Amino acid sequence: EFAGHPAAALVFTITTPAAASDFALPLPVGAVVDLQADWGDGSTPEHVTAAGTTHQYAQAGTYDVVLTGSASRLGFNNSGNDPNANLVVAIKQLGSLGVLDMGYLASCKNMRSFKAAPCDTSRVANLGGFFYNTGKLRYCNVAGMDTRRTANLLYGLMSTGLESVDLTAWDVSAVTTLSYLFYGCPNLTHADISNWRTPALTNLSFFQATASKLTRLDTSQFDVSKVTTAASYAASVKLDTDIYDKILIAWAAQTVQSAVPADFGTSKYTAAAQAARDKLTGAPNNWVITDGGLDATPPAPALGARV
Repeated sequence: EFAGHPAAALVFTITTPAAASDFALPLPVGAVVDLQADWGDGSTPEHVTAAGTTHQYAQAGTYDVVLTGSASRLGFNNSGNDPNANLVVAIKQLGSLGVLDMGYLASCKNMRSFKAAPCDTSRVANLGGFFYNTGKLRYCNVAGMDTRRTANLLYGLMSTGLESVDLTAWDVSAVTTLSYLFYGCPNLTHADISNWRTPALTNLSFFQATASKLTRLDTSQFDVSKVTTAASYAASVKLDTDIYDKILIAWAAQTVQSAVPADFGTSKYTAAAQAARDKLTGAPNNWVITDGGLDATPPAPALGARV
């Protein structure tokens, strides 16, 4: 057992606002389910075999819901405002339920804490919208998640309230879309994706658009050879010049798709990256790049140098 719960269990904490509050499990229609649900209120655990299973809590309070068994899919309504998701204040562990699809599982606007381990997510192909609309999220630990089979991270952390997040535990080698991954994250200043390798990636549209504080997100290590769109990639963002230079130089060194739209907001590049940018925008690549243009500001003089 882990922290009083079986290591294989999915455990999330809910807070019910009043007596006779209902809570429906995050089981999408069509999910293949064989679960044992402990509702955390002293009632008899329930055998769950279908989506739509609901439990009523006699009293307002905070309860740990513990699920064991198996489920092919787990996730709340992708509207970002599912009334059941709104009751969730923490996910304590993801467990090992053999899940294939976890899209929108952690899309809980009142959730303040997320911890993945212990867990086995090695079969999960879809994490789209996983942390979507988590505006109150302050603690996030994804260590232990096995994402080697995950292909979809669309809307992955869109509109999260996190200020910093370490995502180095995620293997994104099978991911084809990172579209809207960090879109609309007003507080986010740091996201560690330094070890991400992206050989399957095709879509970077709106990747960090409007995340105005995320100015040092370095994706120079990305494999963009299959990318066909980076439209609005960093729209309304001004990347730090050294970071933007690194991205241009690294991406231009690859064999890329032609006519790719790439929007870097108002980011400026220096003369050191001019040739790389020209290579991307010139034939045969013909990328359509939007940015803030050349930074012609002269470098600051070395300390002690005469001016």
